[in-house]
Amino acid sequence: MLKNDTLWYQFDGYAATIRFRAPANRLADSAPGVLYLLLERHEPQPAELTARMIVQLSLGSNLGDRASALRRALRALAAEPEVELLAWSHCYETEPIGIADQPPFLNLAVEIETALAPLELLNAVKAIEAAIGRRKTGRWGPREIDIDIILWGDTQFQSERLTLPHREFRERAFVLVPMAEIAPDAVDPLTGETVTALAGRPGVHGWIEKREKISP
Repeated sequence: MLKNDTLWYQFDGYAATIRFRAPANRLADSAPGVLYLLLERHEPQPAELTARMIVQLSLGSNLGDRASALRRALRALAAEPEVELLAWSHCYETEPIGIADQPPFLNLAVEIETALAPLELLNAVKAIEAAIGRRKTGRWGPREIDIDIILWGDTQFQSERLTLPHREFRERAFVLVPMAEIAPDAVDPLTGETVTALAGRPGVHGWIEKREKISP
């Protein structure tokens, strides 16, 4: 795939990017037409995922000023190159999953359009989490901010770091209810059900209460 001055391709389970650059001091009439080649190694991901895509994210916080953390995350996403913030839901007060002895979460859903590939977006959201102050607390532990990639159109993708769609979102009210507010017709490619339908299933668990809508 050729995008601007970048060629992305995949071979033997590896993905590579070659960027073409002309020498800075090249003269149009005298310098040879030689281009620099920069080879970068990435985890494999389908080349078609580098087109602009609509993606749904789930954000949550249960430590410190939760609303402020979510607001900072929205602002950071909007400032990210190749990311356009399309919509975000009201905040929802939700019960923690897995470890009950921790403060309740404040969650919201976000819809973006991005030209980043999935693992590039994952790197971006991990950097945002770190900048806001997230510390490692273990699975299901309390956190200053959590940003999960939930749906990437009809894409199904798996690597050591990322699975699309998100493995556990179908049972989580704190993901589905906010997402149904902003993307009710988004479809889970594994079940063929819309987010609204998934949110109404009896297997969805966790109490959830609607709160205010914040701005970046």
